[in-house]
Amino acid sequence: MNKILIALVLAVVMSGNVFAEAQSKCLKAVEKGKEVEHINPNRDFNVSPVTYKVYVYKGKAYHFYYLDGECRKIG
Repeated sequence: MNKILIALVLAVVMSGNVFAEAQSKCLKAVEKGKEVEHINPNRDFNVSPVTYKVYVYKGKAYHFYYLDGECRKIG
């Protein structure tokens, strides 16, 4: 039972580190990359109500939802 509990705790802790590392890489891409698209629902009426920018850095693309501060790799 204790081994299962320890394994579960380690899995949760390590998954948080993976998310933090991915978020860090994404924010670095936003900082150093090139903005290629800006989706603004107030300007583009045929788009969903989500506002974000698309950045490209080192051949990879990232969505940056600047109102929420959330960053995700595309693909």
